[in-house]
Amino acid sequence: MGLERSEHIGDILVDPRYSDVVYAASQGPLWADGGDRGLYKTTDGGATWQLQSADGLPTGWTAGWFNAELTAVPGREGHLVYTPGRLNEAVFPMYQSLDAGVTWTQVRGTSQIDAIGFGAPLEGFDEPTVYIAGSVNAVRGIYRSSDLMATWELVDTTAGGIGAQIDSITGDPEIPGRVYVGFSGVSVMQGDEG
Repeated sequence: MGLERSEHIGDILVDPRYSDVVYAASQGPLWADGGDRGLYKTTDGGATWQLQSADGLPTGWTAGWFNAELTAVPGREGHLVYTPGRLNEAVFPMYQSLDAGVTWTQVRGTSQIDAIGFGAPLEGFDEPTVYIAGSVNAVRGIYRSSDLMATWELVDTTAGGIGAQIDSITGDPEIPGRVYVGFSGVSVMQGDEG
């Protein structure tokens, strides 16, 4: 059913509006060249796939590493967020698409993004709060944005202790300012604004 040479998929996202539209971050073969590598999109339920990397995204091995993450912004039709992840010394920024994956742009200042999540809008804002674990302007930490990634606020630099690896992050959908952070399968922390 398509992507026969992908072998490994880093992440999959089904469009919340149209179930025939699916995105796949494909790693391809781990120990060989070739294969289906990159961010792919199908509009026919997987019968055919189109490589999206030609429209502003990195190509090849980088497009679907083990920690690649692809998600849709809640309540924002066609607004997707993608990070190819990182491996060894190579790092990449986070990308966003405002047109359901047709074109992509880098999210300014971001790199080494380990996790992306969304939560309830902060007081005085209408958009969902975006949370990331990664680097903004070369400073590692947990960040949030209340204006759909135009600006970032540093929330914490040492959540879980020095050297803790953050694997997941999400905001509470009902409580503004509350964030949950998961660490390498060993613990989860909750943080509240203030």
